[in-house]
Amino acid sequence: MAKINEFIASMAKARGFARASQYEVRFSFPPELTIIEKNFGQQLSLHCDSISMPGHDLTTQKRQYGSEPARDMVTGHGYEGLIQSTFYLDSKLNELQVFEQWQALAANTSTNKANYYDDYVGTMEIYQMGSAEFKNNMALSGQNSKGSQTGTKIDAQDFGVPLDDFPVSGLRLNIKEEAKYAIRVNEVYPATIADIEYAYGSKNTVLKVNVGWNYRNWKNITHKLSSFELHGSAYDN
Repeated sequence: MAKINEFIASMAKARGFARASQYEVRFSFPPELTIIEKNFGQQLSLHCDSISMPGHDLTTQKRQYGSEPARDMVTGHGYEGLIQSTFYLDSKLNELQVFEQWQALAANTSTNKANYYDDYVGTMEIYQMGSAEFKNNMALSGQNSKGSQTGTKIDAQDFGVPLDDFPVSGLRLNIKEEAKYAIRVNEVYPATIADIEYAYGSKNTVLKVNVGWNYRNWKNITHKLSSFELHGSAYDN
């Protein structure tokens, strides 16, 4: 019983658990795509249906002295694999066109020549938001063109998207708590754009596109958040 009480107390102290659906993604485009970022940057954030938080690996090398068991000693570190993401596509497939334009900065499909690295890399920020409840009628907290707060009521059904599939990332819907964890991914670019499958039997299916992002590294920027606080139990002896 003591263990259960300790678990409940720990959960209460941590204000619940992190939810996989509570996240936000922001992009900083390469300089050549400044206008596209201005017009579609927020839309990409809103339409990001899923994103993978990148990991971090330690590289090791075996060392053995005499007949004693070998040790795996750290020789460095790395960031392996792509960041996988999925985006909802609007009626004009603008999201897909943005990714195609971004890839075109890296390689010219007419001359088949690669361009300078610094010309096609950008940054990405991924936020883990605080726990909050979502309802069918959700308040979209954003800013209008004059910078003042808005509170437009929207309904997921109005978008023709099942409630369970409604793209909530970036909307900050009724979220009273701010971001609790954040990373900045450096030197990112869309390395892979997956094929899109069409079918007559998929009448009510919303199109999505899978995008794999290459990157150099990522940094924890949680300490820069206005809501930053250390979770004491993680540092107790």
